[in-house]
Amino acid sequence: MQHKYPQPCFYFKKSRSLLCKLVAGFANEAGGYIILGVRDEDYHIVGIESTLYHRSVVEWINQVISAGIEEKVSYPDPRTIEIPESDKVLVVIYIPESIRKPHQVNEKFQYPIRVNDSVKPANHYEVRDMFEFRRQRASEKKDFLKKRNLLDDEYVDFGINITSKNLYHLQGNPGKPVIIVSILPRRPFEVKHTLSPLALTGWLDENSSGYSPVPHQSLFHVGHDYEVKLDGIILNRFNGPFYSSYLEIQNNGYLEASLPAESVFGEVIIDPNDASRKKPIVYLTPIIAYIMMLLGFTKKFYQQIVYQEETWLQVSFARILHHKLFGLHTQYGLDVRNPRYRTDATANKHHLNFKVEEGFFPSELDNKWITITTQQMSLKICRAFGLEENYGFYNGEIDKTLLNSFKLY
Repeated sequence: MQHKYPQPCFYFKKSRSLLCKLVAGFANEAGGYIILGVRDEDYHIVGIESTLYHRSVVEWINQVISAGIEEKVSYPDPRTIEIPESDKVLVVIYIPESIRKPHQVNEKFQYPIRVNDSVKPANHYEVRDMFEFRRQRASEKKDFLKKRNLLDDEYVDFGINITSKNLYHLQGNPGKPVIIVSILPRRPFEVKHTLSPLALTGWLDENSSGYSPVPHQSLFHVGHDYEVKLDGIILNRFNGPFYSSYLEIQNNGYLEASLPAESVFGEVIIDPNDASRKKPIVYLTPIIAYIMMLLGFTKKFYQQIVYQEETWLQVSFARILHHKLFGLHTQYGLDVRNPRYRTDATANKHHLNFKVEEGFFPSELDNKWITITTQQMSLKICRAFGLEENYGFYNGEIDKTLLNSFKLY
């Protein structure tokens, strides 16, 4: 199905069925913008109430779309624009072309598609083509992650790929643990930018820091420590001839980073009476801090290359069996001195490898969204290590004092 440049559709009525028809039609085709509060006939701005049925107009829209369309449509939160000298607003909804299409409007059991300035029910062949599109897009994501060896976490060499195999701590011992953070854009086999390595590294050098929760610390270092590849560049910190950590940026918009092993892995004596009893550990706080910083960088980078489509965050843990989780928020008092925490009940006893992931749109990446999403990731990580609660955050904040001894790149 040919991809078309999305054009706006103007709409101001409060019809649930029409809204669902438009959203599904856009998602089933090339995407586009729906603007609520502009009259179709003459483009006259009339606005729409900011509150509908005792809810904000954005809440009402999201509820209607969620309840009225099968399969769920992913889209950024609608934006409201105030109208001068009016208590009404304009609402702009961006609906991207969906990789999960076809989407059905529940009320009429139809699969609408957008054709020029109208939306009509798809015929049998168009529905068939949408299912084929979905299969191909899902396959692209899987094929790319398989190429990077980040797809099957049951595979013994999960996480070892052409870049990560050069990490210093893996040399001579590929069984060592590794943590890889990936940002995977939609259509990963298509080029997203044509910036030259010189232009890209110049921009990166100016945007290496300033990201919450530790804006003073650089996320990476450019200088001369980068390698040019056919499909992108690698920013790296060396330990001899090998990487201590890296950030790979590909021309398709894919980002892949490892954290330095010395900052996230270690050993701890678990019995004060027996120094030989040690346990391998992994530090949580620098991991979640890095995720937050990388998401902040992703927003700025994707703005630079003008990319706003659906994207996936994946954090991959490899060869992490029997590790305990340390570097938790100190407000919980869970450390080596706590008898409860010294038990094996709080160790990872089930997962040699595992991954956690979350989908997002780059336009969503404000500080609030990044914090909430990282909290969700942190909770999943804690549960993988046998902890029933999210010990990485306390009152919505990570423990920044724990980051003083960690180098994040």
